[in-house]
Amino acid sequence: MFWSGYERSVRVGGCCYRLWIVRARCSPCRTSHALVPNFALVGRLDVVDTIGRALVDVSAKAASIGAVAGVLDVPFTTVRGWVRRFNARASLWWSGFSSLTVEFGGTVPPSWPTVVPAAAIAAMGWAHAAAAARHELRTPSLWSFVSVVCGGALITTNTDPPWRVFGNRRFMPPSPFPGIVSKEPDDEQRDV
Repeated sequence: MFWSGYERSVRVGGCCYRLWIVRARCSPCRTSHALVPNFALVGRLDVVDTIGRALVDVSAKAASIGAVAGVLDVPFTTVRGWVRRFNARASLWWSGFSSLTVEFGGTVPPSWPTVVPAAAIAAMGWAHAAAAARHELRTPSLWSFVSVVCGGALITTNTDPPWRVFGNRRFMPPSPFPGIVSKEPDDEQRDV
């Protein structure tokens, strides 16, 4: 059931707008949750399309952080924070969105970028394409889709994996392939 809400700002194209975020309360667990729209991210002033554009340009090495900040009319430190936060979670997003691609009936190409942030963005594109092929009329733009899948927590400091996506279906992501990310301890180290 709906449980009040709060007001927050959203910046689009250099202009700030006020937005009312509705909260909903789960009756069984009595916990309230913010229902963030798909064009916004939790704890971020800028819309997800602006942040996504910056992440794509920086991860593809098409432009420096300073150049991206200048084009988007956003402070340098803000763009640097987005990139750092995304890079810290890129392996998680790569794994989750690759799994989601397979869940939607798509295929993960046998070769992908070796740089983890670029691979994560590529996996987001694969999942979006697989979802669009399956639900053509109901699939939002790429970055709105990403925001929906990760619950608006794309670049938050505490991000839970997006393993629960649509309805009550759950899917288990694969372990990241060696060479992309390998921060898990070896079997010998786990047993000690």
